[in-house]
Amino acid sequence: MKIIEERARKVCGELEAAGIFRRISDSETRWKVNLASNDYLGVVHKGLLKPSLARSARLCATGGSSSRLVFGTSMYHRLLEEKLASHFGYEAALVFTSGFMANYGLCSVLKELAEVVLIDKRVHASVVDGLMQTMGGKAEVRSYKHNDVRHYSRLCSKHGAGETITVTESLFSMTGRLCDPDIIRRAAGHGFLVVDEAHSLGACRPGGTAVFGRAKGADITIGTFGKAYGCAGGFILCSESMRQFLVNRCRSFIFTTALPEVYAAVGIDAIDLVSGMDEEREKLADLARSLSNALQCEGFRSTGDAHIIAIYCRSAEAAVKISGMLRDAGIALYAVRPPTVPPQEILLRVSLNAFLEPEDIDYFLDRLLEIRSAFPGCFSSRIT
Repeated sequence: MKIIEERARKVCGELEAAGIFRRISDSETRWKVNLASNDYLGVVHKGLLKPSLARSARLCATGGSSSRLVFGTSMYHRLLEEKLASHFGYEAALVFTSGFMANYGLCSVLKELAEVVLIDKRVHASVVDGLMQTMGGKAEVRSYKHNDVRHYSRLCSKHGAGETITVTESLFSMTGRLCDPDIIRRAAGHGFLVVDEAHSLGACRPGGTAVFGRAKGADITIGTFGKAYGCAGGFILCSESMRQFLVNRCRSFIFTTALPEVYAAVGIDAIDLVSGMDEEREKLADLARSLSNALQCEGFRSTGDAHIIAIYCRSAEAAVKISGMLRDAGIALYAVRPPTVPPQEILLRVSLNAFLEPEDIDYFLDRLLEIRSAFPGCFSSRIT
């Protein structure tokens, strides 16, 4: 084994000893209860876009051919971007290969446009990674306490002299909390607001609309087709001037092979499909309320304002142990550990979906109570 490989193995050993070593899971396992999927409305589970994919595959290329700026933009890319902009009430849209690449690319160039960028401490890694790049511009990047209006307001006041960009999520992917509307109002009224709606678009509001979006002052909304929409790709909703800027400056757009034409075509159908799934959205909201209330009543420390619910554990080892016992009971649920979350906020991430039934929630809660009874020190105490 070469020295570089030895060093890589040493790093992995250290991660495993700390209880934060990652392994690729087997998605072919037949779970009794799946609480790990981002297929929030069951579009993938039920195969609702398979007819669209089969039809589109007969008409469209299955690869991207080249970057969008060379030979990769098809009629379906243009139609998808027009439909996205119209559907969500924006002037323009730009499609990327994934939500991560949309976030990363956008945030890598934001510092060119502002004096300061303010971010919630729990924004997605793609935002943080993008802001770490130096593509031009020297804006200061400051983070505020998660969903803390007072801390955010203090930072706004401190940096009030310069142009400010705020980047937040609508529904935070780990804590399950919705962004405080007061932060949205202040950010929209005193600067430029970017909202990542990856986990909320299609899943939270009637018609699949944004939680905040243009109507609430979001100058840019970021979304993905890889979650509630059940297919592939990411997108940015913005003004035409911002779209032109991104086409010229965003490296994750310029230097990446285009989203395959076939998925651009399927994305068009996905928008129409998901906008009509209000029954599934209502069921998802009911399941979330039921589980959240039950966890609170049973004394678990948990957070969650929608279909993502965090249940907090005392340590990484405890979280891994609990998820393993749940796996043995046929329940798919992941332990989230550093560096994804801070050491004091290790959690089990419950990702609800509309193909679950109330009895699945009861089964999960019964297993949690059995584990807590057998190992009372595994879970964090509820903060009152």
